[in-house]
Amino acid sequence: MLLLHARAASYGVGSPRINKNNHPFVNYNKTKALIHNGRIPDLEYGNLKKKYSVVSDCDSEIILRIFEHCLEPLDGVRLLWSYLYRGHMAVAIGERKEAERILWLFRNDYRPIWLTDMRETLGQVFFFSDPDIWDEAVSSSGINLLGRIKLIELPKEIVWKLVADSSGAVSLKKYKVILKEIIPWSTNGEEKIEIKRENSNIEVISRLNESEEVIGEKAPYRATYPNGTKANLENALTEVYSQTGQGDLFKDVTDSKKNLEKLNEYCSQIKNLVNDIGIAAENAVWESSLDDSGYHTTLTSLEDVTLELEGTLRILSGDH
Repeated sequence: MLLLHARAASYGVGSPRINKNNHPFVNYNKTKALIHNGRIPDLEYGNLKKKYSVVSDCDSEIILRIFEHCLEPLDGVRLLWSYLYRGHMAVAIGERKEAERILWLFRNDYRPIWLTDMRETLGQVFFFSDPDIWDEAVSSSGINLLGRIKLIELPKEIVWKLVADSSGAVSLKKYKVILKEIIPWSTNGEEKIEIKRENSNIEVISRLNESEEVIGEKAPYRATYPNGTKANLENALTEVYSQTGQGDLFKDVTDSKKNLEKLNEYCSQIKNLVNDIGIAAENAVWESSLDDSGYHTTLTSLEDVTLELEGTLRILSGDH
């Protein structure tokens, strides 16, 4: 299993020049790793840092710390949804066990995750945040992929668990997230939970020290591909999803008209939100109801949105 992530440097979440701030975030014995696309609001992140210890300045690390302290991984996923009900998140968590590789994938309203089954041609299942990124990667690789490639958009609030065994067979389970009422929580003076430090009997090859700094030169890696059993992920997805009674899982990303309608819908929503923000800000100034803390929080939020929209504009203009 290979987890890769590239991020822009967001204000206040750690300089990427310091490697410990970069994804993936990995637990002490290197058996769990996490990548996160999104942002955890300062209020949620500040509360969670009072509860869980971290080593980096990046808000995403706290997700790994929550997950690693649960004996049952599914309990860890439940806890994440309980704590991060305001955060923007698309999350991938990889687990390494003796004979299995486990990948947890989930997202909420604010960030996407896509997946494609390429085991027939490339021997891999790939996941990514956007079809354009996939298309660019394929075109840059020089690999000629013949035929129609089916891209799957993961539904929001559905947790996917993919398990690859030593034979190469892949199984899939899915869990519905049931969101109930929001109940504020606090640490209530509880002792802070330290980073879980335990050893593993799984051999780990790493060139990083505890500060995530590279030691020496990278060793060459030679992949081995198992022969034998091959599961059909498309059938597994269809079968599991049809049991939920929520319709067709596979989205046809080649439907240009549908895509254009969706883009225009989102642009209209953004325009309406911008107008609402302008009116609310003007009212707050006249009413003197916006204190310094609220003012700086508003500026930070608008700065983040501006960066996101500038990135979208670069993608649309082809200026990557």
